[in-house]
Amino acid sequence: MWTLIKHEFKTHGTQPILYLILGIMGLLQVFLTTIMIKTTDTVSIQGSYIQTVFQTNNAIFLSNSIIFIFSVGAVIGYYIISVEYQNNTWEMLLLGTGSKSKVLWAKYIVSTLYYLSYQVLFYSMFLLVQSTYFNLQIEISFSLLMLVSIMFLSLVLFTAQIACHYLIKNGTTAIACAVGFLIMLVILPSTDLFRYVIRLLTPGYLAGLDEFSVTGFVSVVALNIIVASSMMSLVVKQFKL
Repeated sequence: MWTLIKHEFKTHGTQPILYLILGIMGLLQVFLTTIMIKTTDTVSIQGSYIQTVFQTNNAIFLSNSIIFIFSVGAVIGYYIISVEYQNNTWEMLLLGTGSKSKVLWAKYIVSTLYYLSYQVLFYSMFLLVQSTYFNLQIEISFSLLMLVSIMFLSLVLFTAQIACHYLIKNGTTAIACAVGFLIMLVILPSTDLFRYVIRLLTPGYLAGLDEFSVTGFVSVVALNIIVASSMMSLVVKQFKL
């Protein structure tokens, strides 16, 4: 498995266009959040758990990050997974290793590592903006909660987009799925299903809390990892050339 993962990084990690697009998207995410903070009455959106200006700014970043999950997943999925369909290299790749599950899991792990790195890099950049541009004191413990939320409470949504690139042979169509997912996120918040179930599988969970519980938070993180892994296991079973 480790050999396959290294192969994926060597094969796809040398594509400047992948880093360029992800960089532009990350900068756009930080910029849009900064603009929203400057033009929003932050006091009016503070909840019982979100109290300080720093926490409110983070909650805005958290909400915006949901929009970018599918877009980032679409870019990563296209350049790491869909490209195999485009270049007709799936059969050669699978025959060369002899294990379909290992190849698919290796690509998923590499895709996820790119995604997690994206989140760490641009959330760190946002913290820098808060510290320098907004002159706010960084709340370390809350920032760590935010980082964990952005990284792991978005795994299910990210995996859903990645699954499209495995199961849909046309890369452009797989990318278009991101639009469908975004439309669903616009519609679902008005339903009880979103409030009580789907919210547990999005980064917005932390921003919507009335009271923080370590046990509850760890349970939700574990739930996201389990659901994402289960989704990927199902993709491996359903994958056909």
